[in-house]
Amino acid sequence: MLAALALVFSCLGALVATTDPPSDGDWTTLTAETATAEGGATLRRLDDGSYLAEGENPDVTTYEFLFATQVKGITAIRVEALAHPSLPYGGPGRAEQGNFALSEVDLTVLPITSLGSDKVIGFRRAVADFSQSDGATFYLPRFAVDGKMNPNEFYAPAGHLRHEARELVFEPKEPFGTTDGTRWKLRFHFRSSFPRHSAGCLRISITTRPETERLMPLPAAPEDSRISKATERGIDWLLLKQEPDGSWLGPDGSIYYGMTALGAYTLMQCGLRFDHPSVKAALAYLERVPVVRTYDAGCVLMAYKAMGENRPKERVKAITRFLLDTLGNGANQIGARWGYPFGHMNPAERLHWDLSNTQYAVLGLRAAAQSGEKIPTNVWERIAADTMELQGDYGEFGYRPDKKPTASMTLAGMTIVLICAEQLAQVKGKEATVRRLQGALARGEGWLERNWSVEANVAPGSDGGDRRWYYYYLYGLERYGSISNKKVVGGHDWYAEASDAVLRRQGDDGSWATEYGEGDANTCFALIMLKRGSRTTGVEPRSRTSSDASDADKPTIASNGENPMLAWVRGLGAEAEERVAAGECVKSVQWKLNGQVVATVVPPPDADVRFERFLLHQPLRRNGVQELEATVQFVGVEGEAPIEFVSQPLIVRVDNVEEPRHRETVRDHAAALTEFGDWDAVASSVDGGHAATHAVDGRNGTSWVCSDVDREPWIKVSLRRAVAACAIKVVAAQPYLGADGQYGRPQDIEVQVNGGKPFKVRLLDTTRAKQRIEFPKGGVKSIRIAIKSTYPGSDGSRRCGFKEIELLPVIAADDEIRAASTSRLIVGPGSAAGDEWRYTSTKPGAGWEQPIFDDSAWPKAKGPFGDANNAKPHAGPFEGGGLWIRKTFVTEKEVAGRLLVQICHDDGAEVFLNGIQVGTLPSYSAGAYRGVIVPQDVAALVKPGPNTLAVHCNNIGGAAWLDVLLLEYLP
Repeated sequence: MLAALALVFSCLGALVATTDPPSDGDWTTLTAETATAEGGATLRRLDDGSYLAEGENPDVTTYEFLFATQVKGITAIRVEALAHPSLPYGGPGRAEQGNFALSEVDLTVLPITSLGSDKVIGFRRAVADFSQSDGATFYLPRFAVDGKMNPNEFYAPAGHLRHEARELVFEPKEPFGTTDGTRWKLRFHFRSSFPRHSAGCLRISITTRPETERLMPLPAAPEDSRISKATERGIDWLLLKQEPDGSWLGPDGSIYYGMTALGAYTLMQCGLRFDHPSVKAALAYLERVPVVRTYDAGCVLMAYKAMGENRPKERVKAITRFLLDTLGNGANQIGARWGYPFGHMNPAERLHWDLSNTQYAVLGLRAAAQSGEKIPTNVWERIAADTMELQGDYGEFGYRPDKKPTASMTLAGMTIVLICAEQLAQVKGKEATVRRLQGALARGEGWLERNWSVEANVAPGSDGGDRRWYYYYLYGLERYGSISNKKVVGGHDWYAEASDAVLRRQGDDGSWATEYGEGDANTCFALIMLKRGSRTTGVEPRSRTSSDASDADKPTIASNGENPMLAWVRGLGAEAEERVAAGECVKSVQWKLNGQVVATVVPPPDADVRFERFLLHQPLRRNGVQELEATVQFVGVEGEAPIEFVSQPLIVRVDNVEEPRHRETVRDHAAALTEFGDWDAVASSVDGGHAATHAVDGRNGTSWVCSDVDREPWIKVSLRRAVAACAIKVVAAQPYLGADGQYGRPQDIEVQVNGGKPFKVRLLDTTRAKQRIEFPKGGVKSIRIAIKSTYPGSDGSRRCGFKEIELLPVIAADDEIRAASTSRLIVGPGSAAGDEWRYTSTKPGAGWEQPIFDDSAWPKAKGPFGDANNAKPHAGPFEGGGLWIRKTFVTEKEVAGRLLVQICHDDGAEVFLNGIQVGTLPSYSAGAYRGVIVPQDVAALVKPGPNTLAVHCNNIGGAAWLDVLLLEYLP
């Protein structure tokens, strides 16, 4: 009888295994006899052997898999947590940010007959290729096999940061399974303190290999440090170029909306979350502005896809509909292709189309499909057929059939074909179409191999290729390589070669540009290429973690570089370790942030301090450079001072603190009283194409600028209907890419509401912030602003104006800047009597910017600082590559207004007030003074008595220059 049962069971096992038993070192993927989940969730088997969780996502749940196998001596179980488009952010978990928390895994071997009993087999160890960590080892795979259901101890894959597949291997304490057949259960418990954190898609495999060490997943290799550093510098630059309304201008003012979407998409693909304050501001801008162009629609849909489940679903649906409606540009004669579409605005251009617009439409439709929108199958078929018609005999593509082929357009055409093949492969009966598309891709790769280069956008017949679209080409290469998941394209390791080329071309300020400029768009393309941002499984998080272990004798610390800041002690240092080994006790670790003590951590009585992390969890109030330091204190001998070991200082740059300006941007978009078209504007004069209406078009990317010969410039805006308001906000104009001060900036202005009595205000000298001007609340029909004086431009020009004039119904308490009535000089220009600075051209030690730093050995000189190559008069020397200056100034009263540092500088500068960094300025200021607004909490630290202003400036070549002023603007 038992033999018969075994025979029946062995047949069953043969049916449920997906492949033959593994050979030495191989894994065999299993199909479960049953796969169930608690709490209303279901587990559906996919074609790749994985099980996708669907239905309800309960707070806690257990997944149970029942297997029947004929494999003897199973030594390890592999569990792959896979990405899937239906999961938040692509997975691998079902939590709203893509994470999961695995509390426990248990394995039970079932008896063949009712006479036997269950046998629970524990696990000897568990290993994962990546584990989430917040500085302490809280989320390791061993917590999933420790036999405890502790809600605070679990394995997590950091799905909220790394939306990609994870691999775990569980090694049982003893091999199990027989060739006669074994039935066994594998259960995954998701019962952590984080609700709704279950896994999304699991695939389970087994092996009989005795040396399981060789099968254990290796931890994920760290990203090339060059790429990490270059990416961070590029992100920093991109954040600095964001306009006060959350937008980016882009290479053409007419595509500012698409450029803003591309900027937000790039930042999210580089690891910034959708709720990062700068990304949030950009997304608020996108919500407000209508979509009218193909590039806009494609980029916005990609940005919304990057938001995961947090995307605005109705807006995604509406923009998808826009793309489907504009297929063919509204004219069937051009087939399944897209133009700008000019046809909806200019009938003469109705028949225009091009491959570049078409590829962005297709990228947008792909993002929409991944977001859950239904794209008709015949749309993909029509696009595929029409695109293949455009392919040349050798596999190449051009912008249009009458244009010569280029590498960038060949990749554009190939990407369209690839996406169509990807989408049609999911539809039964389309195998023949997919094979034809794959043939087109093979021909395209052949053309790329014959015309391969990562140094130029190859355009046969041209000298040096199409240089303007070089980074656009490299982004196309990344897009094709990432979506196809190919390491080799055109016979080359595309990523290794292209990333090296991009790294070599990064500018000193962190951006990428060509001789045509267009730094913001090209920087986005370069960053996406470096991060392989088109991967369907997501991208790696920002490499913000940092540490300094250069001095083995000192304690070493590390930080996550985020807000809240998480920091920990990595090592006590050699001498401190010796004291611990000799039995001495660590009393505490004192943490300092920017020179201020913020926490003192005492170890538990029974702690092994060699492994204690002394964790710091510190919310931050501002962005910028943060200096962190830890002091390890030993108890010491009674009656004597404690023995202390001070760590090496750790410098961390933080940018994800939501400051008042971020909240102001989002709030103003929601509260705006007017939209584009509600206003009309006229002005005393106009410089070039900077029309008066640009000051009321709802975007900071354009501006009204008066003529250089206009001695009494003014602008008047009129509303079509009166609205109740109590304030306007203005942003001073500046040229493209923030060359601050090339124009003059309005200083003293006269405001007139509804033709009433004019009143005067003084504006701060900044082009990077909104300034509020208040008046009694009432119905507003017109506003006139006359510019009475200006801050001079770098070329002496009197041209000046406004990016935008906004009308607001309420005043928020934390709006950043209120226009002043007057200003006073605290630290004057170099010509001011007695205005002396301490300076050095030799890099000083740590803490040089702190008030307590002893600078008495530094020489003294009046500013400005310059060298022999600078024709402007100067008093202080600025020789060599760097200059550090400090000044102690004395105030007699508390700060009552807003502080502004004005600085005219060379190739990058950093500004510190009382030891706290208040500004990072890239590149040079083109001979003009830039305004750095001091945050209110830092200004509050300026007390009656001595205070310290410190500046570091670089000069990478040419004439050197540095001049600094500190002003207070009074209400």
